[in-house]
Amino acid sequence: MRLRTRVVIVPLALLLLCCAPSPCLAESAKVGNPEDHLPPNITQLTGFGERASWSPDGKRIAFMAKSFKDAFEIDLKTRLTRLLTGHFYHEGFLRIQYLPNGDFFLIGARKFTDIRTTRSRDQEMWMMKADAKTPPIPLNHKISEGVAISARQMKIAWSNTSGQYPDQLASGESVIYTGDIIYKDGVPALANKKELLRAKAPECTLEV
Repeated sequence: MRLRTRVVIVPLALLLLCCAPSPCLAESAKVGNPEDHLPPNITQLTGFGERASWSPDGKRIAFMAKSFKDAFEIDLKTRLTRLLTGHFYHEGFLRIQYLPNGDFFLIGARKFTDIRTTRSRDQEMWMMKADAKTPPIPLNHKISEGVAISARQMKIAWSNTSGQYPDQLASGESVIYTGDIIYKDGVPALANKKELLRAKAPECTLEV
């Protein structure tokens, strides 16, 4: 039997989780809603959301309502929540993250077909100004799953598969790239694209 391996690039740190017996396993299961009995070091900020991303200054968190829906931002001091993508038409976004300059990097498709097709074939990179007053601008490049963003430079890493670019990658191939986000006359663009790693399924599928 052949095993399929996924290589995941984790931004900022690589966490190694070691399995060890936990004393909690010996405790009896607690009844009720866990959200009603949170530990003192955990605070619930919203009643919804997923895929949270910290702002560069650590004062705000951007997050998705759910996959293929709208993006929001919460101010950690005021606890006010701002809808970031509700003032223009779109087919739904998958992720939102901050760039070092405070602008937003979004992942979404121009047209939603179905969950499987849209996620594996049609996701693209988008840029939106920090004030979110204008719709995001496409970088005209597709992306597979997520993105890794430098904390200090306008540099990103991402992966592509043959699903997004069947004319460039052989069936089952996946590649990890790096590139820079630049601005030409105020318009964002992707530049200096470089290939870092290439693999082929079923042995390996590369993701960021």
